[in-house]
Amino acid sequence: RDRSAANRARLVVEEGHRYGAHPLETFDLFPSGARGPGPALVFVHGGQWRLNTTRETSFWADVAVACGFAFVGLNYPKVPEVRIARQATSVVDAWKTLVGSADGYDIDPRRMVLAGHSSGAHVVALALSTGLDDVAPGPAAVLLYSGVYDMQPVRRSSRNAALDLDPAEAEALSVVRRPPPRPP
Repeated sequence: RDRSAANRARLVVEEGHRYGAHPLETFDLFPSGARGPGPALVFVHGGQWRLNTTRETSFWADVAVACGFAFVGLNYPKVPEVRIARQATSVVDAWKTLVGSADGYDIDPRRMVLAGHSSGAHVVALALSTGLDDVAPGPAAVLLYSGVYDMQPVRRSSRNAALDLDPAEAEALSVVRRPPPRPP
């Protein structure tokens, strides 16, 4: 959280770009500062599918910008207001918005990398297997860090008190048993 706050104080950040109708379907853009369209790191934060926003999770923005990437932090609706599958739909919608309007953000849509951390990594993996593979261009690369890809153990844990997964939904959300997405 401290690093995210420092990045927001030190770097240029454009907050609250909309990509959907839900109040949390927004993204924050940290421009790279480069001339012309360049690469972007599109980041889906973690938080047990129910916590955090880009305000607390922009800790990679400084590194991305220093490497010449724009940093795009996605917000998305949270459990229990929506189910996890709806979060994956939000990621697909955000990707479509970014691809469709990339020129306006000085981003090259063919050089966008999609990353997720913890529950955000799971949501990215789910998005890749439920619709994002139909969007062109797709991610140039995907980085999944510390995600949970089998939801059956989560269903049997104390975390399920907030998620309320039944066996069928946990199975449907278990990307480890889905065919892999097409490569970029």
